[in-house]
Amino acid sequence: MNDKSSGQPIFDVSHPGATPATPGSKPVIPNQPLQVDPMMSAPGTPLDPLASVTQTPPRAPEQEVALPPSSPEPLVPGLDQKPDKPAVTPVSASAEPVHVLSSQNAFFGQIGKRPKGKKLLVGFVSLLLVAGLGVGGFMYWQDQMNRTKSADSNTPPASLTQPAANSTLFTSQNGGFSLDNKYNWKVTDTDTTSEYSGMPAGATFAKVEFAINDKQKISFDLSPGGRGGDCTPKRTDKAFTTGNSCNSFKISSIDKLPETNFPADELGSSVSSVYISRFMFMPGESDATTYTLLGITAGYKDEAGKVTEPEVNVEQMGLYVPYTILSLKNASLVIQIVDKDDEPTQLSDDDLKKVEEVLKTFKLTT
Repeated sequence: MNDKSSGQPIFDVSHPGATPATPGSKPVIPNQPLQVDPMMSAPGTPLDPLASVTQTPPRAPEQEVALPPSSPEPLVPGLDQKPDKPAVTPVSASAEPVHVLSSQNAFFGQIGKRPKGKKLLVGFVSLLLVAGLGVGGFMYWQDQMNRTKSADSNTPPASLTQPAANSTLFTSQNGGFSLDNKYNWKVTDTDTTSEYSGMPAGATFAKVEFAINDKQKISFDLSPGGRGGDCTPKRTDKAFTTGNSCNSFKISSIDKLPETNFPADELGSSVSSVYISRFMFMPGESDATTYTLLGITAGYKDEAGKVTEPEVNVEQMGLYVPYTILSLKNASLVIQIVDKDDEPTQLSDDDLKKVEEVLKTFKLTT
């Protein structure tokens, strides 16, 4: 407050030892130091009131305090006022915003509130889960591959699969029989009915030949004739000995064929059963060679029903010829292995085995 007359400041605070002011006189400043209001000073700071007021309070690291513009009001409050806390102006718009971690997106969780130990645990569990899925996926893939390999190993290649049913089946158009020509031998099927006269009505005859190789063949000759020929051996003749006057013959093995392959009404009335036979044959004086041949023979029954089956390993001489005969309803089927000149011939062991496999599939069709 200023005196209007003198313009000098007047203090309204009395200090001990000061002389009361009189109008028109200069104020007397005592020699004692000025007592500062305790509220204006803080422990550990100088008692200078201006020093305590003019010091700028410390700012928070994340906030910047902008000083107010110049004001007509003094920075030092009057002695008769109680000091307030320094005013803090709002953070300017350009100040960088403060992020609060606890307010982040829920997808990442409450990061600011989660302890570090839980973070590590969650990360470890996540790694275990990913690893488990990876191992499980690999094991599943490997199992599928093993199944595929196992399935592939159980499926035979196309070259080893069985051919379609009857893919090599041969059926004679003239001879009335069929067999599996599994070795694709060249076949000729000839109708020979016109070669015979005086035969029963409806009787048919044929000759079917399969070329085993370039020099040898197996022949099926369906004709009205029989075996024919007769030879009476000498008392000194012995089967399968050089110099005999008659042929020698012996069945070495037989293999019965299924009865379903031979309808009863197609066979001769005296036939009881049908066999594949392997037999040995030796000509008489003109040839001392012994042949191993194959054909089809039968067991027979007489009018009384007595059955006579082919005898095995019994040497015989006389009537026997180098072929076999099967009696049919209207003809005789002669089976023989010969060369190009229709003479007996010896097959190799491999070719003998092939002929035997083919004959096992023989059956009558009419």
